[in-house]
Amino acid sequence: MKPFRFTCACCGETHQGLPAFALDRPPEIHALPPEARAARGRVSDDFCALLPEGGEGAPRMWIRTVMILPIRGEDETLEFGFWLEVSNEDFDRYLHSFDGEQDGMSCRGVLSTDCEVYRDFGIEGLACTAEWFTEARPLLTPDMAAHPLARDWHEGVPPERAAQVAAAYLHR
Repeated sequence: MKPFRFTCACCGETHQGLPAFALDRPPEIHALPPEARAARGRVSDDFCALLPEGGEGAPRMWIRTVMILPIRGEDETLEFGFWLEVSNEDFDRYLHSFDGEQDGMSCRGVLSTDCEVYRDFGIEGLACTAEWFTEARPLLTPDMAAHPLARDWHEGVPPERAAQVAAAYLHR
């Protein structure tokens, strides 16, 4: 397998290979002041909850998922660790099945992530289906075929966009 190579627009160096790209928590949690984040946010590697301000109402819930995008003409893929906001019911179902059999289970939700390359296209709130697998993070399928992210998922990411994504994440 030939590794993906690109010249970085940020630093001018040639990079080889692609790491998986992910945010440690949803942007809604990042946006909170540290005191509010500590009081209202519940974060782990796979789950996230945001308690309502003042304790009134239902919490917002997220699960960590993976979206894999092929790169046109390349053996490697772009892999994103996206946070998917899900209903409280789906969150509980996922949480309670987390250490057990999950094959064939799924849920729907909306992306809650800040992906710089797709930001101008309104990635925040893009509806997706997450298919669950035992011993692996849920795999995302975007629902809206006209969105550039969905198009790249179906048709493959052009190599120049893959390099743009890599440069944006490697130099944060």
